[in-house]
Amino acid sequence: MKFIICFLFILNIYAEKEFLPHMAIHENLGCPENSKCSKKMGLIHQQWVEIAKSTQKNKLRKLQSFASSFGAPVSIWGLNKAEANSSYIIWDSSCKNHNHEEKPRITYVDTFAKDFSDLLNKTEEVIVPKGLILEGKGRIVSVPLLRSDAPVLLSKDSVFYIQENEGLYYTLEIKRSGKLNIIKTPTPTKLPGEVTCPKELDEAFAASFNPPNLYLGHFCKQIWNISTNSYQVMALGWSCN
Repeated sequence: MKFIICFLFILNIYAEKEFLPHMAIHENLGCPENSKCSKKMGLIHQQWVEIAKSTQKNKLRKLQSFASSFGAPVSIWGLNKAEANSSYIIWDSSCKNHNHEEKPRITYVDTFAKDFSDLLNKTEEVIVPKGLILEGKGRIVSVPLLRSDAPVLLSKDSVFYIQENEGLYYTLEIKRSGKLNIIKTPTPTKLPGEVTCPKELDEAFAASFNPPNLYLGHFCKQIWNISTNSYQVMALGWSCN
């Protein structure tokens, strides 16, 4: 008798929650598969994807309008306290160094942001990746970047990433101040390439790991600067992917 009552109770719970097609991927509409993602972030992510998939003209302009209200998608790192913030889409990291029992647990985080400066202030929740650029007279400048990715171009005050959304390509401009802009994809005249790190960048980047298990090492790329019409060397971290 107890078993029957328990079974009926379970059936009642499932009956109250209708199964919809999107639930095969995630219980919340628009949320990516295997992510920890709130209803709010699912709807924002869904709308971003729908703009790119639409057959309407001026889709880039619509992405720009959307980003001015909700921000552009950015990928960063997360700490344990990120899970209490419903503005993040979170996945477990596949990197062993991010899941060490005696070190801070690190996750993959995607979110929508208008300015990186807001995220840079949430040091207990997230880590904004940074690259180090070697400038004139040995000066080293730190710039905000996206997770596990290198920019394709630089300027005197920005880095540029070519991004893809459902077959629609656009460029995300990240200013050194942290401000984010979506712009038409420029045609790079010179492509980035991996180079040997100068000693100054080697030493500076090795000293900047925080937390120490964030990266397993670093590498350097020469990236074309459209302001100076010359290559600049940037140091970036690598974790496991």
